[in-house]
Amino acid sequence: MIKKETKKHNKKILFRKRFFHVLKILLPCMAALLLFTGTTVYTPLSLHTAVKPASFQTASAREDSPAPSVTPRISPTPAPKVSSVPTAQEVIDNARQNPSISPALVDSLQDALDRNPEIRPFIRNYFTADPVVRGGLREEEKKEPYPLFIQWDRRWGFVPYGDDTIGLSGCAPASLSMVLYSLTRDESATPDAIAAYSTEKGYYVYGTGTAWELMTDIPDQYPVTAQQLIPTEEELRQHLDQGHMFIFSMGPGDFTEHGHLIVVYDYDDTGFLVNDPFSHANSEKTWTYQVLQGQIKNGWVYSLTQP
Repeated sequence: MIKKETKKHNKKILFRKRFFHVLKILLPCMAALLLFTGTTVYTPLSLHTAVKPASFQTASAREDSPAPSVTPRISPTPAPKVSSVPTAQEVIDNARQNPSISPALVDSLQDALDRNPEIRPFIRNYFTADPVVRGGLREEEKKEPYPLFIQWDRRWGFVPYGDDTIGLSGCAPASLSMVLYSLTRDESATPDAIAAYSTEKGYYVYGTGTAWELMTDIPDQYPVTAQQLIPTEEELRQHLDQGHMFIFSMGPGDFTEHGHLIVVYDYDDTGFLVNDPFSHANSEKTWTYQVLQGQIKNGWVYSLTQP
């Protein structure tokens, strides 16, 4: 009996050994297969070391692990912006290299730019803008008692006048326009209209400029009286007090290097108020009689004709 039980016991032990032997062989194979397919498998510690997912790894293990290689993202360097619009000086420099453009015109553009940087937009478009009138008086100008009309304004500045354009040579038409409109409120008395009259009647002298006769002749087309006069300071104040206006032809100095016309329309405690058809800056200042007197070459006073 004892031997039979011993044999049975030995058979059980042998069976267990064989079972665990087979299991020991199969489990690693199964684990390898499952790992290959991406499945995490836990086996008995006595048979196989468990593979822990990253979330179960210790902090020290994660710290010891090399950081994944990351290629830094490099933003492309933007291409430099290139302006397609040339500067005023570039327009002049290019024109100087063009044999079809008169050197005298190029010099006039350079003189204008050197004298007043405000004119840069006009020069940039000088050779590309259409030489046509682009509009009449603005509503805000109509509300002002003495509006300023800039000769190189895009509304009329590119219109041909004499040797070049109103923008460069039209100080006389622009000054007369300011006086005639301020006195009569006739909206047709724009700089381009005065320039057209001057050209048609032959008042523009090529190579010289607008003849002074225009200053007294054109007012006959309006209810305005014109008289040639270089006033004293007291006479200037008296005429302005009566609502009269002056146009002065100026020599070299604060307003020009060659010749220029300006309008004087009022005065205050600091000096006389001027509308310079070439310069906003000059028109925002007040001028003492002493400064003006030394530059005045001729003058005309304008008033409404008495009925």
